[in-house]
Amino acid sequence: MAKKSKTKSRLLLSAVALIVSAVIAWNPINLQLQLTRAKAALLIRDTDTASEHLDNALEIDPESSEAHFFLARTYRRLGDIDNVRRHLQFAQELGFDPIRCRREQTYAMAHIGVVGEGQSQLAQLLASDTNDGMDLCESFARGFITTKNHQMADAVIEAWERDYPNDPLIPLFRGRLHLARAESQTQREVAQAALKEFEITYTKAPYIAESWLFMGEASLQLQDYEQAAEHLNRYLSKYPEHPVALTYSGKLHRKTGDFGSARQQLTQALELSPDYNVASLELGQLELDSGNSEQAIAILMPFHETQPWNLDIRHSLATALQESDQIEMAKVHFAYIKGARIAMAQVPELVKVANADSTNADAQFAVGEILMHYNDPAQSLMWLNRTIALDADHLSANSLLATYYDSIGNFGFAKQHRDRITQSQESERTESE
Repeated sequence: MAKKSKTKSRLLLSAVALIVSAVIAWNPINLQLQLTRAKAALLIRDTDTASEHLDNALEIDPESSEAHFFLARTYRRLGDIDNVRRHLQFAQELGFDPIRCRREQTYAMAHIGVVGEGQSQLAQLLASDTNDGMDLCESFARGFITTKNHQMADAVIEAWERDYPNDPLIPLFRGRLHLARAESQTQREVAQAALKEFEITYTKAPYIAESWLFMGEASLQLQDYEQAAEHLNRYLSKYPEHPVALTYSGKLHRKTGDFGSARQQLTQALELSPDYNVASLELGQLELDSGNSEQAIAILMPFHETQPWNLDIRHSLATALQESDQIEMAKVHFAYIKGARIAMAQVPELVKVANADSTNADAQFAVGEILMHYNDPAQSLMWLNRTIALDADHLSANSLLATYYDSIGNFGFAKQHRDRITQSQESERTESE
């Protein structure tokens, strides 16, 4: 009996050893399977599935540099930049290609609107075979729409569609560009055109949650409140703390007269994102609709002071001032709005002229000057810098840039432009003598 027992023990140990060996051999195979499935999900823009497979991959091998890299990409698509940085750092420390990590970091910055650093590399990146083309185009298109550089957004979307015609995100971004180009009172045909694009994305890839969000926005602008509620509620059930979705939903409740729900959602949006001016505008408008003009002024004034070019905020503020009997102050704001709209109406034609005559410094300056006075100054800098690149001594451009850099406390840059003016004037005096 003892001999038979020993034989059984040896057989049992051998079986356990075989199982352990199989598990050890299986793990690398399973790791590659998870990574392959994650990359396939990323290709079709299914971030939920990709995230699930990448989490599985890291459970198998917490030091998989490839898993960390693609998890960074997944987080970037979700807009979670802190986790992008964290996983890119892990990926690089674990030996992943540092060039690809730096490029992914550039995409992450472009994703949130910091396009300046990467813009100089954009043409080169678009022309290169990096296998990251879809991510490159998505990030820069998103960044250019965020910074209202519609011309560059158009160019990127055109390149994107040429190289990746089946990417389901392209119509979504084209729809976003429709809405971004519209005035604050979006024309019905613009919203309808945008909604059609969003619906194409939804049909191709219903799991892309952004399409739900923007279908909600477009439906809201079309005053189809039932459809807007359906899309926004679906999005909020997945992302209950998304400031943009909360703001759209708050606006929907304001439009339908549910001021209590509107106030709750707009307040939550501002708690999550204190600098989100669209939420502050909606909350200010809600107070106006409720007859609380003084409260509306208190909400809107701080945002107006930091963004005086924002005509939506200025108009609501002017209305609140008027309703609180501060008539003269209201008149000043209404006059500015009228002047701004007249000036900004010239910009599309001036942009055409500047692009057609790209070596004409004055043509570049004409665009930059209007944008500096009546729009976000960041939009003006590209045109003013183009002016200086063509004519380093352009007095008006140097003067405007010196004033701008003084206003933001960048006195070193301001001094450089003032020195340039002085040098140019001294040179002219010398020549005249």
